[in-house]
Amino acid sequence: MINPARYFAIALTLVCTCQLATYAQPVRLDSLQKILQIQDTYAKEKTLINYLKSGFNLVPLKEFQQEKSNIDKALEQYNVSNALPISLFIESIYQARISHFNEAENSLLNAIVLTKKQPDHYLSYIFFTHLAFVQLSKGDIIETMSSYRLAKKEAIILKDPYLQVLIDINISDICYRNNFLKQSLFYLDQAQGLIVQNNIREHRLINVIYYNKAETFYRMGRLDSLAVYSKKLEAAPVKTENWFTLSKRTDYYQLMLQHRYEDAIRLIASLQKNPSFVFEDFDGQSFASAYFNAGQPDSAKKIIDKLIANNQVIHFEILPQLYQMLGDIALKTNQYGPATLYYRMALRQLDDRIKGLSQAGSVSTQMRVDEMEDSYGQRDEAYKRERMWLWFAVVGALLTTAIFVMVYRNAKQKRYYEKLLFAAQKKELASFNSHEVRRHLSNILGMIDALKGSENKHEDYQQLEGHLFYSAEQLDNAIRDISQKLDS
Repeated sequence: MINPARYFAIALTLVCTCQLATYAQPVRLDSLQKILQIQDTYAKEKTLINYLKSGFNLVPLKEFQQEKSNIDKALEQYNVSNALPISLFIESIYQARISHFNEAENSLLNAIVLTKKQPDHYLSYIFFTHLAFVQLSKGDIIETMSSYRLAKKEAIILKDPYLQVLIDINISDICYRNNFLKQSLFYLDQAQGLIVQNNIREHRLINVIYYNKAETFYRMGRLDSLAVYSKKLEAAPVKTENWFTLSKRTDYYQLMLQHRYEDAIRLIASLQKNPSFVFEDFDGQSFASAYFNAGQPDSAKKIIDKLIANNQVIHFEILPQLYQMLGDIALKTNQYGPATLYYRMALRQLDDRIKGLSQAGSVSTQMRVDEMEDSYGQRDEAYKRERMWLWFAVVGALLTTAIFVMVYRNAKQKRYYEKLLFAAQKKELASFNSHEVRRHLSNILGMIDALKGSENKHEDYQQLEGHLFYSAEQLDNAIRDISQKLDS
């Protein structure tokens, strides 16, 4: 009751449209050679993987193996590290395209083992994400959630918020489809927070977040919240390629919650004929539900029978609800035998689903624990850095204080010794002044007094003239010495 290849293509839609839009062309060796010449290792690896993923999803199956062989040779020629895991990754794409999901899963698991030997967190992220798509196509919810959990760890190690947002959105999609509605909102809020914090300008991601929130609130029966995000989606500044489908789907969701089933029938019927609207199985389920609730069980049964006959139902999500609706229709027309049969089939599907979901819930809980551990780890690293800077600040403060004390002490000692030196110089100047200056000045004054009392001043002056000039010169020399000492 399932077309896995079709679901695998749907599962890849988000990542392909968000990451690979610039590489939507078949693989060409000349383009590959340009990519392999990129110097930055991380940029080269991202570009290479995105190019290969996009290209090999477009290569015709009959040409796939030849193209893969050409790529393998090119990877070997350019000595690309992890060439073998990349080759296994390409092989997994081929196996998934021909619906050999077990083989695709084994190829990816082998690639992951090889990548662990030469640690490469980006490749591990890609392989785990692709593995989740393969497992989801098989209906293995537990394994899908586990692979997403491991991919999320790699994205956190890479410190790449864009990759973390992609994982959160994909996890939210799994959660709301399996009625983990609060957890779906948690991952969507987390994705939205990362977009705001890191200023990620990716309108595809934002539109998908708005739609997933609208879808979650629809399943919760919260009309007001559904209307809020339906309006946000309608007012999106950039109308991405799937915008029309997502926006119109939320329109009929609102009609369903308002119990306006006739209006919902008309809208869904018009959308089914609109080539711009991608009509999926769950649109068919909603169409049948609208007919049933509008009191038209025959029309509802025709749609359900057609869905099941087309062999394109995702059994782990839609099939139990369809069988239950068939049982309700049979019960209304008093067909108790068919009603019992349909209910049993619904219960069988639900029983398998519940067993898986209980374990998937444990995986989701463990993912939350991992995120908390990572958050505590980041806080611990931040605390260690802050503690280291605090130690630097304390040591710096102590050194600054010690330098200040030393400078102050040296300045104080310098002032003390300068004071002692000044006192000594002052004493020396006083002694010099009393012995030298006053001695010569006294000699000059004595000779002048002698001349004043002399009766023969001319004769006495001639005798004293030499002594006067000598004493005057000595006095001048003494005054100059004092001036020099004062200057120094």
